[in-house]
Amino acid sequence: MARLELHIPLSRSLKDRRAVLSSLKGRIVERSRVAVIDCGSQDFWQRGALGLCLVAREESQVRALLSSILRLAEDDDRVVVLSYDTRIGSLDDAPGEGES
Repeated sequence: MARLELHIPLSRSLKDRRAVLSSLKGRIVERSRVAVIDCGSQDFWQRGALGLCLVAREESQVRALLSSILRLAEDDDRVVVLSYDTRIGSLDDAPGEGES
């Protein structure tokens, strides 16, 4: 999973913010087939955050896909990526069946 913190410098209202984030979310989903959610505070016109979740067989696939999503966001002139955090795990890391 990953979280993108974004600055939307030209946004003048929550409606502008929502339009930019919705457009970016749509492009990410269309190109990458990942789950994306607007997880930022709804109180700031020029700030936003997108949460991403994906599953793949190999960690290298996850890393490559997350890198391409970051490039997509960085190439969008409407936003500035403030931070990008990832957390990659494996089912092998989880407790076994019947364990807590």
